[in-house]
Amino acid sequence: MSLILPVLHASAVLARTAAVLLGLEFVMLLSWSYGAESCEGGCSAGTSLAHAVAFQDVPLLSLVLVACGAIEGRRARRRGTRYVNYDRRG
Repeated sequence: MSLILPVLHASAVLARTAAVLLGLEFVMLLSWSYGAESCEGGCSAGTSLAHAVAFQDVPLLSLVLVACGAIEGRRARRRGTRYVNYDRRG
């Protein structure tokens, strides 16, 4: 998402938020994977937290981000905002 939002001319806030969510999920997945290697008979609180954030919280926040992007797109369309055409062929 963080790669396509600038192409779609979304606001900078949405693009930065997508980049932060991507980084957060990456860090949480790394934390969970390193903590889960020694997870025999129960995981530590940090490993459980990283798992919950990576597999539940970040995807839900990503859905909220997509909804905000859709709302912004609808508002721009109603206002009649024109996007810059970057196609240099024509």
